[in-house]
This record gives sequence, C-alpha cells and structure tokens, in this order.
Amino acid sequence: RRRPVFRISIAKDSFDMRQGPFLNSDDVIAHYRDSEMALHDRRRMLHAPDARLLDLFDDREEAPFRREHLREFNIATFAGPSRSDLMCVVEQTRDLSLFKRLTIRSDKTLVVRYVYTVDYVLASAFLTEKLGMKENILVLIDGTFLRMKPLPLTGYEENARAQFKTAQEWETNKAFIPLFIRKWTEVIIPFCEMRLSFNEYVLLKTLIVYQMVRYRLTEDGRRLCSQHRDMIISALHRTAELEGVHDPVQRVGEIILLMSTIINYTSSLIRQCFNITVCNQLNADTEIKLDSMIQEMCTWKF
Repeated sequence: RRRPVFRISIAKDSFDMRQGPFLNSDDVIAHYRDSEMALHDRRRMLHAPDARLLDLFDDREEAPFRREHLREFNIATFAGPSRSDLMCVVEQTRDLSLFKRLTIRSDKTLVVRYVYTVDYVLASAFLTEKLGMKENILVLIDGTFLRMKPLPLTGYEENARAQFKTAQEWETNKAFIPLFIRKWTEVIIPFCEMRLSFNEYVLLKTLIVYQMVRYRLTEDGRRLCSQHRDMIISALHRTAELEGVHDPVQRVGEIILLMSTIINYTSSLIRQCFNITVCNQLNADTEIKLDSMIQEMCTWKF
C-alpha cells in the first residue's frame, strides 16, 4: 500500500488548519509538539511552587516540574481529576488542528472529554518515566506521587476499613487505588520500556485520542478524525526516520501495540469515573469527592 503524499510546506508557519490532511509531516510534528510544550508551561505555573517566569521557556520537553516539587499522595485530600488540570487541557484542545475544523458542538465536547482522559493517563506515564521510575513511585499530573514498592493498600484487604479515618476515605481508596496499581503494571512499565522520544510521546498521545473518539463522532467528524489520525501515523513514521531508527515500520508497529494497551486501561478509567458519578447520585452518605465539572463529564459513558 502506497503511503499518502503530503504537500511540502515552505515553513512551519504555513501549517494552515483549513487545508485538511495535505500537510508535510514535519509540520504535523511541530504542531503537536508545540501544543504539548504549551501544556507543560501551564502545568509548571500550576504545580511548581517556585517556578519563575523565566523558567517557562526552559526544558519544555522535560517534565513541567522537578522531583523536589512532588508531594506525597494523600487519600484524605484526593478528589480525583481536578478542574485546574481540566482547564489546562481545554486550552490545549482548542489549539488542536482537528478541534479547529470541527463544526458541531457535540463533537467538540467529545474531543475535550477524550483529550482530558487520555492526558490524565499518559501524562502520568511521562512524568513517572522522567521523575519517578528510579524510585518506583507513580507520579500523577497534579505533582503528587504514590510509592509502588510495596504496592499501596487497595482497601479490599481483610480488615482494611480500620486503616482509614472515614468511610469516605475508604471508598475513595477502593475506587482509585486499584486503578493506579493497574496503571503502574499495564501502562507505566510498558511505556517506560519503550523509551519514547518526546515527539513519539506527543504523537502517541494524540493518536490514542483520535482512535478512541473517531467512531463516536458525527459522520463529518469521523471523516476529519480519520484524516488527522492518518497524518499522525505518517508523522510517527517520519519521526522514526528523523531519529535514525533502523526499521521505522517496526518502530511504528511497536508504538501502535502499546497504544492498544493504553486504550484498554483508559476505557477502564472512564467506566470507573462513570460508576463513581452514578454512586454519588444514589448514595450521598459515602459520596466520593469529585469536582462537579468532572462529574458532569462523566454523567454518561462517553
């Protein structure tokens, strides 16, 4: 099968969102790379307490904060995904080429939901590789971390209730800690073993979003999403060539295999957040803390 032919642009600034899929792969790489670095800038301002304005433009491919900025995870204060990080991701989503070309409100809302959910999973893997893997700690996107050796209590162990001060803490622990353990074994470890470059990470993250959201969009949205998904795959191949990979086709295949594992876990996270929202509506006595806008995102299985 012949690879798609891309129109060669003169410069990076010629990446016109209205021109559809006829783009140079280098432009595609630059677009998503810049988008991710801007997200890092926002997270650095949000979670790095001693960050200076001058720091915003340094090491933008690295983690947005340093090891000394990390805080130990506390189930008593944990409230699931936060609105502040949702705000960061919404700003990123608005800049994506696919989002700019969608015209139907429901399609745009759906893309925001998936960009946020995939980022919640994959950005944590990126941060863990950069800041936590050597110490066996799982780093979350809010700058908190969990020690994974030994594995934390799930809350389902015998007499586990006695380890928690309140029923709410116990229920929150049971809802999220098993997912974090699964993330460690099913996503973090395989992700770190792949040793992705920054460009590969950015493109993989976007490819997962487009793969998961594609069949849930309207007909016009699916058409646009398919075009952008194909651009990402071609950009992954181009990245492998630029980085001197011996067999670019094999490398892209390995990344796509990793994608299937991450999609499986992300789907589980979506189901769990949906279940938490339903349980909160039915049982206010042991309500699990979750931001109202996050709950709104999870009121149906998107």
